[in-house]
Amino acid sequence: MPKKTNNQKNHAHRLGAYGESLVKSILLVHADFVTETCFGHPSDLFVEFGNNSLFRVQVKTRTITNGTWTFPFENHRNKSDAHRSYQNDILAFVFMPHKKVMFKPNDSTQKYFKFNEKHITENMEIDSLRETLAALSNVPEISEL
Repeated sequence: MPKKTNNQKNHAHRLGAYGESLVKSILLVHADFVTETCFGHPSDLFVEFGNNSLFRVQVKTRTITNGTWTFPFENHRNKSDAHRSYQNDILAFVFMPHKKVMFKPNDSTQKYFKFNEKHITENMEIDSLRETLAALSNVPEISEL
C-alpha cells in the first residue's frame, strides 16, 4: 500500500476535524450536552439527551468517489486493544461535499457502509437521528433549541 504524502495526511485530518465539528453542531441543536473526546479515543463525541441517555459517537467523513460514498472501518482501529473492544453507540456519516450527515445505530458487524446520491435527502440529519435513537434501547426525547 503506498504511503500518504504530508498533504494527503493534512487533508484527511482537516476533513475529519470538519466532519466532527459539523456533527457536533447538529447534535448541539437537539441534545442536552455534546462534548469532544481526547485525541486517540475510540469515540469522537459523547452526546447526552437527558434522562441519563449518554451515547458514544464515532464520526466518519468521506468525499464522493465515482458516484458513491464508502465508509470503511480502518484496520488500524482493529489492531489496537482499546479500539477493538470498544463499542460506539452511534455512527455519524458525513457526506462531502454536500455537508450532510446520516446517523445510524452501531448495531451490526458491517465492515463498511456504501451510499449514493439517492440516500441524500433534505431532512436526513433529523430523520436519521430519530430513527437511530428509536433503535437504541434507551430512547430519549429530542428537545429543540
